[in-house]
Amino acid sequence: MSGEVWFPALGLVAWLCCLSLGPAQGGKVLVVPVDGSHWLSMKILVKELSHRGHEAVVLVPETSLLIHGSKSYRTEMYQVPFTKAELDGAFNQLKDGVFLKPPTITDLFINIQRLVNFTSMQVGACESLLYNQPLMSKLKSEGFDLVLTDPFLPCGSILSHVFSIPAVYFLRGLPCELDSRANHCPAPVSYVPVAFTGNTDIMNFPQRVKNMLMSILESYVCRVLYYNFEDLVSRYLGNDITYKGLLSNGAIWLLRYDFTFEWPKPLLPNMVFIGGINCAKKAPLPADLKEFVEGSGDDGFIVFTLGSMVSDMPKKKAKQFLDAFRQIPQRVVWRYTGNFTEDVPKNVKLMKWLPQNDLLAHPKAKVFMTHGGTHGIYEGICNAVPMLMFPLFGDQGDNVHHLVSRGVAEKLLIYDVTTETLLVAIKKIINDKSYKEKITTLSDIHLDRPVEPLDLAVFWTEFVMRHKGAAHLRQKMIEPEVLTEVPAALKRLAKQVVRGFFGVEHALALDVLIRNPCVREEDMLELLKFDRKQLRSVLNTLKADKFVKCRMRVETAPDGKTTRHNYYFINYRVLVNVVKYKLDHMRRRIETDERDSTNRASFRCPCCFSTFTDLEANQLFDPMTGTFRCTFCQTEVEEDASVCSDGRTLVARFNEQIEPIYALLRETEDVNLSQDLLEPEPAEIPALKQSRDRAAAAAGLNLSGPHREAWSTKGSSYADMYTQNVVISMEEQEEQQRQAMEGKAPKERPVWLTESTVQGAYSEPDVIKSSGDVAPVAQDVTAGHGIGHADENEEVMRALLIHEKRGVAGPGGGGASTAARKLTSSKANASDSESDTSESDDDSPSVPPAAAAQQRVAAEEEEDDDEFEEVGDEPMVMVGGRQFSYREVSQRPELVAQMSAQEKEAYIELGQNLFQDMYF
Repeated sequence: MSGEVWFPALGLVAWLCCLSLGPAQGGKVLVVPVDGSHWLSMKILVKELSHRGHEAVVLVPETSLLIHGSKSYRTEMYQVPFTKAELDGAFNQLKDGVFLKPPTITDLFINIQRLVNFTSMQVGACESLLYNQPLMSKLKSEGFDLVLTDPFLPCGSILSHVFSIPAVYFLRGLPCELDSRANHCPAPVSYVPVAFTGNTDIMNFPQRVKNMLMSILESYVCRVLYYNFEDLVSRYLGNDITYKGLLSNGAIWLLRYDFTFEWPKPLLPNMVFIGGINCAKKAPLPADLKEFVEGSGDDGFIVFTLGSMVSDMPKKKAKQFLDAFRQIPQRVVWRYTGNFTEDVPKNVKLMKWLPQNDLLAHPKAKVFMTHGGTHGIYEGICNAVPMLMFPLFGDQGDNVHHLVSRGVAEKLLIYDVTTETLLVAIKKIINDKSYKEKITTLSDIHLDRPVEPLDLAVFWTEFVMRHKGAAHLRQKMIEPEVLTEVPAALKRLAKQVVRGFFGVEHALALDVLIRNPCVREEDMLELLKFDRKQLRSVLNTLKADKFVKCRMRVETAPDGKTTRHNYYFINYRVLVNVVKYKLDHMRRRIETDERDSTNRASFRCPCCFSTFTDLEANQLFDPMTGTFRCTFCQTEVEEDASVCSDGRTLVARFNEQIEPIYALLRETEDVNLSQDLLEPEPAEIPALKQSRDRAAAAAGLNLSGPHREAWSTKGSSYADMYTQNVVISMEEQEEQQRQAMEGKAPKERPVWLTESTVQGAYSEPDVIKSSGDVAPVAQDVTAGHGIGHADENEEVMRALLIHEKRGVAGPGGGGASTAARKLTSSKANASDSESDTSESDDDSPSVPPAAAAQQRVAAEEEEDDDEFEEVGDEPMVMVGGRQFSYREVSQRPELVAQMSAQEKEAYIELGQNLFQDMYF
C-alpha cells in the first residue's frame, strides 16, 4: 500500500479513536443552580453536557430572576414561599445605598443582616423543594448519575446525600473560604491572604498580624452567615451532620478561577480550575452594533456594564457618567435600562442587553468598565482589555483588589465618583501603556493551557459519572474514621457511671443494653426476671437521665392484629455528653460551696453567741492578753467547729475520685460512631433464641395428634425474631391418661374400705362370696354399660351389692329366701331401711334374684331417660366419598379442603341447620 493511502487511513483511525473517547452512553445529570449571575456560567456547562448526549434536568423555582427553560435541558418547577416582588425587594436591599454614601460600621452589620435575610429566603425555597414529597419521589425514581450544583446554597448537597449519588460543585468560592476548609486545604495565615484584608501574597509582619486577626473575626461572622444552612442540614439530615461535613463529600470542585487572578494557595487534586469557561466562544456582533463600534476609529470604544443584576443607577449619578463621556473621544456602549430626561451624547449607545464577551473581543475595545464580578473579569482577561472597576457588594471588593494589585485595573468607589475623577481614570488607563501590556501578559498566561476550561469541566463531570465519584482524589486522613463497633472504652464508661451513681437494678438493665444494642421490653423482662412495674421504673429513671432511649414500634401479626412494643437502646454520643454535663454541674456545685464557706463565720462567742468572720479578727484581737475577745461581752471567742475545714479539699477529692471517668472521657473524645450504632435496629438475642428453640422442640416431641399444627401461631418480627409457639391439644386427653393407667398395677385399698369397722356389719368378701348368684348379674350389668363405665361404676356397684338381700337361686326358692332373710335379720343389727325393705318384700310377690337385678337396671335406665332428653344419632357428612361425623370434621379443618363442591355445600347446610336448632 502506498504512502498516499496510509495517511488518510491513519487519519480515519485517529478520528474514530477520538470519537471513542466520548461517553458510550449518555448520563443523567440533576442540576441544582443558584439564581442570578451564578447561573449564567453554569448554564454554559449544562448546555455543553446536553450537546454531548447527556440528559440534564434543571430544578427551577417558580419565582426566579434569570433561570428560564431551554431546548437544551428539561426543567422541573417547584413552589417557593415568596413572590417575585418579595424576591426583587430582598435583592434590592443588598444594593441599597451603594450609589449614595460610603459604608460605615453600622452599615457593615446592616449589610450582614440583609445578606442573612436574603439567604434565609433562598433556604426557604430549598426547604420547599426538600419537603415536596411527590417531586422528591419522582427525582429519586429517575436514577440520576450525579448532582451538578453550586454549593452557595445547600440544596444540591443535601439531594446528593439523600439520593446517594456523587456531587460536582461549580463555584467561584464560598464566604469564609468554606470551600477550602471543607476540603481541609492548608491555609496558613502567614502566607495565604484572608479575603477583604487588602493583603497580597507578599505580606510584612503587620500585615500578617492583620491577616491573623481577620481570620479570627471571620470565624465568628461565618457562624451568623451559615446559621440557616446548618439549621436546615441538621433538621433534614440529623444533628450528626454539619454543612461543612456535607460539602466535604463533593467528588469534584470546578473552580471558576485560576492563579492568573487568585493568589497562589494549596489546593487538593479534586479542585479543578475552569476560569474563563464563559469566554470560550465568540459570535459576530449585530450589524448596528458593529457599525457603531467600528465607527470609533483609532480612539476605540469603552464597554460599560455593572453586571446582570444592576442595570441602572440614580439619575444624578448617571448624569455624572454622561458628562464625563461627553468629554472623551471614545465611544461608549452602556448597558442601561433607566430613562434619561436629557439628551444622551452621540458617542454613547444605551442598550438593555449587550453581548459583553463579543464586544470585548473586538480589537478596538480600549477600556472595560465593570463592577468586579468574576464573570466579567475573566472576559476582560481573556480579551486583554484593561479595566476600570466599581465594586458594589459581595466579594466584588476583594476581586477588584486582585486586579488592581496586578496593575491591570483602576478602582473607583461608585458612591464617591465624580465627573472629574472618572475622566482622570479613563485617560490614565488609555494613555498609560503599562495597563495594556500587563493585561496582555496576564491574558497570554491564562490562555496558554493544554485543555480549554469547558472541555475540562465536561471531562471531569463525565469522569465522575463513569467512576461513580472520585474518592481517590480526596485525602483519607482528613475523613474521620467511622466505627462500626462500640469501643471498649465507651462500654466501660457506661458501666462505671451507672454503677457509681445508680442502683444495682439500673446497672443490670444497662448491662443488657450494652451486650445487646436494641432490646425489646418483654425480652428484658425474660432476661432480668424483673417485675414489669419494677423494670419500667428502672428504665424510666435511665431514660430521664438520657442514658437510654426508647423507640416504639408497631408490628403487624399474620392475622392482621397490630401490637406495640417498646425497644430500648443506648445512644453513646448522648451518653458521653450527659456525663460531661453532669460532672461539670457537680464541679460547679462544689466550687459554689467553696465560695460560700469562705464567707462563713470562723469565730463564735460562747456567752452571747455572736459570730465573727476572719476579716473581723483585727477587731477581736486583744493585745494585752494576746487573745481574741468578743466585741460585745469581752468573752474569749472560740473557733467555730461547724465550719468545714477547706472547700478546696472537696474539689481535689472530687477530681481524684472522678479521674477514672475523666480518663475514659479523654479516650473517647474523637470517637465517631456509625449511624447504625447510634440508632440501632432490633437484633435477635442468642440466649433467648436457644431457649425458645429448645422449648419449641420439647413441645413438638411431647404433643401428639395429627392436627396440633392447626393450633400453632407464630408471631411476626424481624426474621423469626421473638417467635412464640403455643400448642393446645384438646383431643384424646382422657384416652392418653387411661392408656397410661392400664400399664400400672391398682393401688392396694385400705382396710376401712374393704372391711367395716362396725361390729356385726357385713364384710365385702363375705357378701360377695355368699352372693354368688348376684355376681353374674353384676357382670352383665357391667358389660352392658361398656368397658369405660365398668371401671368408673365398679365402686358404686359393689357398695350397692353389699346392701342387696341374698336370695336362693332357682325359680322355687321363695320360701328359703324368706327364711334366710329372717335368719340374717335376727343375727345382725339391721337398720330401719333394711326393716322397711323386708316389709315391702314380704308384701310383694317373690321375684327371682336375676329378674330383680334386671328390673333394677331397667329402673335406672328409666331414671336416666327422665333426667336427660334422648339425643339422636351423630350427624354425618361425606368427605371424598367417606363418612365422617360433623364434630370430627369441624375439629379437623383439613378435611374441609378434601370435600367436593357438593359435599362442602351439604356440610355448610348441615351446620346452619344445627345452629338454628340450637339457638332458635
